[in-house]
Amino acid sequence: GLSYGMISQCRVTGTVTVFGVADDLIDGVCVGVLAGELGIGTVMECHTAGSVTGTGYAGGLAGRNAGMAMNCYSTSLVNGGKRSGGLLGVNYGSASGSFWDIETSGKVGGGGGKGLTTLQMTNRSYYQDAGWAGSNWVMKEGEYPRLAWEGTDGTPFDEPAPLPLAGSGTETDPYLVGTPEELALLSWHAAALDAHILLTADLDCAGVELWPIGDLGLF
Repeated sequence: GLSYGMISQCRVTGTVTVFGVADDLIDGVCVGVLAGELGIGTVMECHTAGSVTGTGYAGGLAGRNAGMAMNCYSTSLVNGGKRSGGLLGVNYGSASGSFWDIETSGKVGGGGGKGLTTLQMTNRSYYQDAGWAGSNWVMKEGEYPRLAWEGTDGTPFDEPAPLPLAGSGTETDPYLVGTPEELALLSWHAAALDAHILLTADLDCAGVELWPIGDLGLF
């Protein structure tokens, strides 16, 4: 596990299988492809593949997070116990701008991050809107993002496009939301996380697919 410090710009692939119960974890041990447990530290710009199996907390990146995971993703298959997820089994810290593949992982939920289909995971717009510009990631359209040092000849991410919402939610001018479709947009844009948003109508969201706004970070 990572207790303090930082892990950044790493790729981890492998098969991790851990069974048994730790004395201080009644739900079982923590297991992940990168780390079993992330303590008070930061994991930034890392990606994992392979598979992970455990009896307690299991995640494609880590089984339990009490620190910060930022701009990471996982395509790992996850076979977990009581608490498992595509990226994190359980999250007591933060997971910002991070994703997992719900098809390759077999997990539609988890302790943090945002689950995407394989088609979405290979579309650069999702990462761009999540704030990956200026990072060490590159991407070819139709493929997963890779770190620049991996030499895949992908291109860096551009700055995100502005949210297609009218202003004056204020401070100073963010967003008005007046339809269910506009509400659904907020989940996909990191720019909405700390913005002032004014709801201008009562919304009937029947038939509109919604995602938690805080999947990309603290809202």
